[in-house]
Amino acid sequence: MDCKRLKSQIYEYLDNELKADDLQHVTEHLSTCAECQKMYEEIKKNWDALGVLPKVEPSPNYMSQFWSEVATRQSIVEKISERSRQMFLTWKMVPVYVSLCIAISVFSIRNYVEFDQSRRIMAEMSQDEIEMVEYIELAENYELIDEIEFFEDFEIIQNMDELKVTQG
Repeated sequence: MDCKRLKSQIYEYLDNELKADDLQHVTEHLSTCAECQKMYEEIKKNWDALGVLPKVEPSPNYMSQFWSEVATRQSIVEKISERSRQMFLTWKMVPVYVSLCIAISVFSIRNYVEFDQSRRIMAEMSQDEIEMVEYIELAENYELIDEIEFFEDFEIIQNMDELKVTQG
């Protein structure tokens, strides 16, 4: 027998509920394994300290009382839904709901109008204007593009100077 199996059977051993062959294996293992013997003695000391408690038998109608109690109590979900209904379905909340509906409506109408306007503007644009809009980022960064062109021109001038030196 190994220590793991002994640990799973130690309480049955203490209650004298093991079969004869299992009882023999546990007894043999306890006599040879110091670690399990120490564990057994600690558990036995606690077991004895608890004393022998009498078995408590529930009353004959305990189960019916238990289930009737369960049936009468509201579940947590029912309690939460009831409280949320009470909180959100009061007349105090009506102005909040109306304000929320108005805000959502105004926001939706504004977005629709802006979308419709941009769609109409795009429909009226020529292909060249559409391309211009697509490259608007380049137009916004014109100064940067201008500087890049300057450096490209400068690089060409330097290359020409190098060519003159090597040819001359």
